[in-house]
Amino acid sequence: MNGTSMASPNAAGNVALILSKLKKDKIPYSVPRIVRSIENTAKGVRGVVKPAQGQGLIQALSAYEHVVENTDSVTFGLRFRVNVSGGRGIYLREPHETKGVVTRQAHVNVILPHDEKKSTHLKPEVSGWSVRLCATKKWIKCPSHLHAANHRGFEIRVDTDQLKSDALHSGEILGFDIT
Repeated sequence: MNGTSMASPNAAGNVALILSKLKKDKIPYSVPRIVRSIENTAKGVRGVVKPAQGQGLIQALSAYEHVVENTDSVTFGLRFRVNVSGGRGIYLREPHETKGVVTRQAHVNVILPHDEKKSTHLKPEVSGWSVRLCATKKWIKCPSHLHAANHRGFEIRVDTDQLKSDALHSGEILGFDIT
């Protein structure tokens, strides 16, 4: 088996292991905390292009430890909805889209945990939260920081002149909590 036929049961089994240990040790958890821990601790697979592997291979023990290390973090359990010019990312396929610098607007919405009162305002301990932004490729430009209390939108610039036209290119903008 390969592809999603193997990936889905493997992911489900790893999540079950993580949940089982968290419950046994009476560690508080939420879906966003587990997802973020899995994403932050996954190991990339050499020789496999990023779009084909997502974050990489799940490291169940590392993900569990990551949840435990971040148990007291107010911002760790938040979820985010990122929208880039109406979609989830920037996809440039047509020749006319790959000339010069392409600019798109990204918007980040913070989603409070389900047990919080529904509010458009962030709690004080979250509203002072800052994120360092970092592009994974030199042909992607973005601001260096994003502050939760300000507008949560920013500009992304992709310099397509730096890219080979006969290859697949993939990059990300990563956010790191610096509060």
